[in-house]
Amino acid sequence: DFSGRVAVDVGPLEFRGMVDRLNLLLARLEQAFRREQTTIGVIAHELRTPVATLRTTIEFRQLVATDPAERTVLATCARTIERMQALVTNLLLLARLEAGKETLHRETVDLVTTLRDVLPADPRIHTTLPPQALVRASPVHVRLVLDNLLSNAVAHALPAGPIRISIEGSTMTLINPCAEGIDTTQLGTVFYRADAARSDGDHCGLGLALVSRLVRLLDGTLTVTAAAGEFRVVVTLPQA
Repeated sequence: DFSGRVAVDVGPLEFRGMVDRLNLLLARLEQAFRREQTTIGVIAHELRTPVATLRTTIEFRQLVATDPAERTVLATCARTIERMQALVTNLLLLARLEAGKETLHRETVDLVTTLRDVLPADPRIHTTLPPQALVRASPVHVRLVLDNLLSNAVAHALPAGPIRISIEGSTMTLINPCAEGIDTTQLGTVFYRADAARSDGDHCGLGLALVSRLVRLLDGTLTVTAAAGEFRVVVTLPQA
């Protein structure tokens, strides 16, 4: 919280100069942080319309294209545009979350049902789930959390290793094997790319950053660790 300041009317006089300098540093950090938030939001907002226009143009062309080579090129362009659109959407959501402007409508949500709705068809996934796990949260944001975590797990898990998901009470634990050398201090940082899967393909390092902010918005807790070739995510949400 860069808006916090050190009190200047307490402590010995000898420390006042240092306190003033520290408060000035905090003020500059706050200003830089707000400028970064605004820039991300503006860029994402400005990109949204042209990206949507490109997607519409490509989709209309796909309807009339008959040449196989052209259809292949259009399909590649369409996939790229979809990734760009997802990135813009995530950046806008991130900007709203950072600015505290994301609306939240709490209700009783079944974590098990929501998980099954977004669970990808991947033979590596093994689940241990109770019949029901009720939490007090926003259904839309819970779905976003689970969707991001699962897509990350599938993208970054080693080919042969299982992805284990379990729910107990209002806590979900996701474990999957991962590559060595992940910097745990950077997990959840925007655009941090821990492995080749983040550098290539559809992932750009926004997933965990969004998840950490969404879980905080939902008054939950998130623990992410990577050790001994195992990636573990533990999410706890307020119990209904």
